[in-house]
Amino acid sequence: MDEGPRKNTDLTPLVSQLDKAEDSKKLLAQTQRQIEKDFSTFSVGIPFDEEETLDSLFQKLKAALEQLTEENRAKLSQILYRIDLSEAHLGAILTGAEGPDIHGQLAFQIIQREMKKVILRARYSP
Repeated sequence: MDEGPRKNTDLTPLVSQLDKAEDSKKLLAQTQRQIEKDFSTFSVGIPFDEEETLDSLFQKLKAALEQLTEENRAKLSQILYRIDLSEAHLGAILTGAEGPDIHGQLAFQIIQREMKKVILRARYSP
């Protein structure tokens, strides 16, 4: 069930999801690859290392979002649409209703959404 927009960028819920996964390193690596795939569709590269920690993944994604906001908001909108963030989350974040750290909020929601995609794909793929 959807809990609505998060009011902070506490990574604890994501760490909890990783801890529940049989292979948390694999889940994090697959989430990273999904993020890279969605961003690269729009020729946006994020300088991820081969094995990122959740915190470093978050920080690098947040920095990329800050840069996109300054340089190409249209491309950022296309990426967010491709990732398929809920309009309720996105609207609350972009209007500042969820606090001043818009890029942190977006990074959190992107990681969470991409992780869900990976989990669902693993669960329902033949």
